[in-house]
Amino acid sequence: MYENIYDIYEKNFLKNKFEPAFSVLERSGVVKDITYLEMKEDVEALARSMKKAGVIPGDRVIIYSENRFEWYVSLAAVFLVGAVAVPLYATASEEQQQYIINDSKPVFAFVSKLAFYSKIANLAEKMFYKTIMFDLDPEKKTQYKKITAYEFFLDRTRDAAPPLRHNCTKDDPAVFIYTSGTTGEPKGVVLTHGNIISNCTQLLDIVKHMDRLRYLSLLPLSHAYEFTVIHVVMMRGGTIIPLSKMGRVLDYIQNLNPNITCAVPRLFDKIYNSVAKKVEKASPLTRYFFNSGMKTGYEIYKYLEKDRPLPFPLNMKYLFFRKLVFEGIRKKTVNSISLFISGGAALTKEVSMFFNIMGTVIVEGYGITECSPVVSCNLPDDRDVGTVGLPLKGVDVKISASGELLVKGPTVMSGYYNKPEQTAEVFDSEGWFRTGDLAAWTDNGKIKILGRLKDIIVMANGKNISPQKIESRLKSTGYIESACIAGDEKKYLSAIIVPDFEAISDYAKAREIHFTNELDLVAHPAVVAMIRKEVFEVNRTLEPYEAIKRYHIMDRKFTVETGELTPTLKIKRELILRKYKSIFNSLYSEK
Repeated sequence: MYENIYDIYEKNFLKNKFEPAFSVLERSGVVKDITYLEMKEDVEALARSMKKAGVIPGDRVIIYSENRFEWYVSLAAVFLVGAVAVPLYATASEEQQQYIINDSKPVFAFVSKLAFYSKIANLAEKMFYKTIMFDLDPEKKTQYKKITAYEFFLDRTRDAAPPLRHNCTKDDPAVFIYTSGTTGEPKGVVLTHGNIISNCTQLLDIVKHMDRLRYLSLLPLSHAYEFTVIHVVMMRGGTIIPLSKMGRVLDYIQNLNPNITCAVPRLFDKIYNSVAKKVEKASPLTRYFFNSGMKTGYEIYKYLEKDRPLPFPLNMKYLFFRKLVFEGIRKKTVNSISLFISGGAALTKEVSMFFNIMGTVIVEGYGITECSPVVSCNLPDDRDVGTVGLPLKGVDVKISASGELLVKGPTVMSGYYNKPEQTAEVFDSEGWFRTGDLAAWTDNGKIKILGRLKDIIVMANGKNISPQKIESRLKSTGYIESACIAGDEKKYLSAIIVPDFEAISDYAKAREIHFTNELDLVAHPAVVAMIRKEVFEVNRTLEPYEAIKRYHIMDRKFTVETGELTPTLKIKRELILRKYKSIFNSLYSEK
């Protein structure tokens, strides 16, 4: 059906030319629709100019930007000329960006603004034919010699003949997506046109019940998950709504009416905790109706997750609470979104059930960049909380004797760029890709992820603990943003806890607690007691040997800039254990 990724765009340019490809919220607050025909004109104009600048098939092209319309257009132009996209994370450090450029050896770039370009300028000015900048006044002079304003580059060939298309094969590389480097240097995952097309085709089942997709694109496009899903939306002739700032997610949901998005559990946790806090402060009558509605929701959940009809009395009861309680909450939070796809970390059962009861379906899936990335996913009419669903059609999955999830199929990468030895290490003797994740089968044949193999904590009592499970539960509370669990060869587990400083500031202000900085805030007895309560509540959900016995509350966030987080905001466990060794040691010292 599709030989290469550009086929997906071309089909829409012909079939859906007057349909909106994008809905963009402009700085003025006006919503602007951009049709597939308008997108086609911009893509062809860019491709013509790229060819004139010297870009040829197989060349690597950097795209370094937050999510915005120009990102998607630049990507399509890269595919039209037969080049290979190399997306950079907007949140990555200067060191990481420069490493990726040196490794991939690109010849051309699209960058959103001067602040980003300054991080790579020393290499870009030497290595690139040209860098096209989205936010640059064509009349403005800069110190750099090789940057051109996007509008100028786009417009100067707009009336020329359509560019001659280079038809890539399914085996040609389409994109290098660099792993986030939780340990060691990033590796360039080479994904072919065939890899991406296969994964997109497999994912169509998840959205087959939806008529017209209006997709809120909020994860970074440098993330394999988002990169693939936008092409699923394109396959369906849907509309993409680019979100450049996560802080505006609810604003976009309210004003642009998306009906589907992909997100990580942190977003769902924040919405759930926000609602829970408001209910806490509400009148006794409001709390009664909310709690009664949730109780009814729990009663009917087994029907909801399998999309089965409800028994009449239960249905009437549920419809009553849905109208009285949940419709109002839904309108103020997720509004028109009917389907969330969650990945990247475990979603707690409580949060998942809340959204599903409210009327917005969440399906959990599992993926890894090296598999394009989605391996398995629950379906809207067949979902089981706590699992990541069945393997996608055409993907072979097995679990090794050591419990590691292994994958084979058309979505598995061709290898790491320029790293043959590391490529060989992640495939076993039979050609199965080793994901590094521990997994188990459920009774109904679904996959349950147990944690990362390399992160397993072996305690002094011989118990094996997955820290991610505990960290996810801590992060799902209303006041904890991040955590790192330790306990290798120890009698008990300890943790460094990073509070959600916005949430605990609001908590303090509501109780007229005065503080001058974050150190004051986390040291205040009321805040210390509140975090202790959160940890206690999490411990109640765990086995006794999994409980956190001692912990340290940080007075600052983990960040990408300070090294504790990857660009995808995962913790760098080994670095944290080294960097804060003295803190962890103190948690095991005798009192």
